[in-house]
Amino acid sequence: MNPGQLALLRSTICVVLTTHFSVQVMSKHLLCWKKAEEQKAILLIVLKAPIYAVDSYAGLLDLRGRKAFFMFLESIKESCEELVRLLDQDGHNLCSSV
Repeated sequence: MNPGQLALLRSTICVVLTTHFSVQVMSKHLLCWKKAEEQKAILLIVLKAPIYAVDSYAGLLDLRGRKAFFMFLESIKESCEELVRLLDQDGHNLCSSV
């Protein structure tokens, strides 16, 4: 394997693990739904990890039509960040709830 293929393989493993653990944490929060306001904020923060992982992984790939795909990924990423900011401004201290 050349270094490029090895880097792609390692990054694939990292994306799969990140997505797996994020889904696992989100499912635990959804199954034990007790503090809705705090858990909404936590779910949004946990959801950011696989979004960033997929965005970075897509940057490694040579995709046709990647400009539109990256615009789509960036809009999802920015929307998630804005939701977290709005929740934080509404008086929910996200740092103490995590």
